[in-house]
Amino acid sequence: MSERRGILIIDDDPVVQRVVASALAADYTVHGAASGEEGLAEFERRRPDLVLLDVMLPLMSGLAVLRALKRASTEVPVIMMTAYAEVQTAVQAIKLGAVDYLEKPLEAALVRREVDQAIARATSARESVRTAVVGRSAAARPTSRFCCRGKPGPAKA
Repeated sequence: MSERRGILIIDDDPVVQRVVASALAADYTVHGAASGEEGLAEFERRRPDLVLLDVMLPLMSGLAVLRALKRASTEVPVIMMTAYAEVQTAVQAIKLGAVDYLEKPLEAALVRREVDQAIARATSARESVRTAVVGRSAAARPTSRFCCRGKPGPAKA
């Protein structure tokens, strides 16, 4: 059995945290944080596979938290959440590296689908990079040369 993926919810509303956590708890290990500062500390401690991040947080904005998360790890997908959908903020979040932008109130099925898709895309991207790096490494070259020997010419299907 594979290890459960970790999700970090950064939202100052405990009701949102509970709703999102209950939507994801069957398939993921879910942790929460009520502020940007607490969220960044939890991120460093737990290294989750995905972050759900509220745009409007006390003291530190969600966009500031997003910048800090992307400095810490460009690979971890971040989905922004907001009750105040503004096109300018959504565009800025995507430019900063968010993979999606969800409007509150959140629907459990939508949250699950978006989280599943974001994790699948991130996993696929990591696997592609790993394959490319391993496939081109010095250790892999002899195998590659051996496998690729043969008569030159077009491949036959």
